[in-house]
Amino acid sequence: MSIRDGKLLLENKSDNPTPTPSQGHLVCWLTKEMPADFLLQFKLRPHDRKEGLAIVFFNARGRAGQSIFDPGLAPRDGTFSQYHSGDLNNYHVSYWAGSRPTAHIRKNKGFALVAAGPDLVAGAPAETFQTVRIYKRGALMRVMVDDVVSVAFDDDGKTYGPVWTHSGWIGLRQMEHTIRCEYDELRVWRLK
Repeated sequence: MSIRDGKLLLENKSDNPTPTPSQGHLVCWLTKEMPADFLLQFKLRPHDRKEGLAIVFFNARGRAGQSIFDPGLAPRDGTFSQYHSGDLNNYHVSYWAGSRPTAHIRKNKGFALVAAGPDLVAGAPAETFQTVRIYKRGALMRVMVDDVVSVAFDDDGKTYGPVWTHSGWIGLRQMEHTIRCEYDELRVWRLK
């Protein structure tokens, strides 16, 4: 993780030609606790739009309600199952999946696939920055890329357990094969 020319640069590197499940994956957590209802917006430019996968975790907390940075939680090293089936409750959206043509919203703990829609990042021109927005108000979630809704979910609070209405943390995740993404103009607004 670094800042270059005012942009957040996340680079995935593994020196191992056959990486283990944790090598090369990363999660960049925003350090401030975010409100339960918010609009997240950022610009994104992947190194290679056809090869990679990027995720945003949101409303993330420990299963007992604690901070994701609580030392009592099990250590996390990038292995995906630690984030979706370990000590955390959260939602996550894989808004860009490279060779997979769909974006997914999942509810965790448990990795429940709750909604799918088109991946609107993979087919965009290589050098462009795209604007990604995640809108979360109560049980309603919308993921937009360049003002087009990619995937939507209204959590009924029954099928997959209670709605995550708590404040929490936001994390940007890149899988190992992503190589590099630039992020710019990241902003979060509290919804009234």
